[in-house]
Amino acid sequence: MRWTLPFVVIALCSSFSLADESPREFVRRFYSAYKTWPIRGVPLPEQERLISPFCGTEIIRVFRKVNQQRSDWERKFPHDPANPMKAPWCIEGDVFCDVWEGVTYFSVGHAARVRGRVTVEAHLELVEQGKSYPWTDRVILDRAGDSWVVADIEYARGGSLLDSIQRELDDIAKYLVKKP
Repeated sequence: MRWTLPFVVIALCSSFSLADESPREFVRRFYSAYKTWPIRGVPLPEQERLISPFCGTEIIRVFRKVNQQRSDWERKFPHDPANPMKAPWCIEGDVFCDVWEGVTYFSVGHAARVRGRVTVEAHLELVEQGKSYPWTDRVILDRAGDSWVVADIEYARGGSLLDSIQRELDDIAKYLVKKP
């Protein structure tokens, strides 16, 4: 019994560590994980396990919807290098920031409450051919139990992750209906 008490205390302390994680710590952990992900475009179903600890249900839902539309698109327009038609979520680009090439460096900025939600500034930077391109996105957080999750990302140049993907889904749905 005497030997089990320290293990119980350690287990309890480690289980509370995520519950006590600040919004800024969560965003730092999100971008640290994001930098390791081999994801281009909207995550494929088999990549969902990487993002699910970080993304809220609305983001997961819209990514699943994209993957369903992707299947419809690929059936209607089989991949052909000569075919210029590409679905907007083709396996290119980066959906977690507003820059196609992705992020080279990040730092976490100020956290605030905006319209009843927690937002955290993400200072992002792309370095390409010796030039630095910095910008600041805002990560909108929500709670999932005791943990934080990304509810949306507001891009520095306007729009957000959810808005941009939903707009593309709507456009593609119209296009798929028109084409035989």
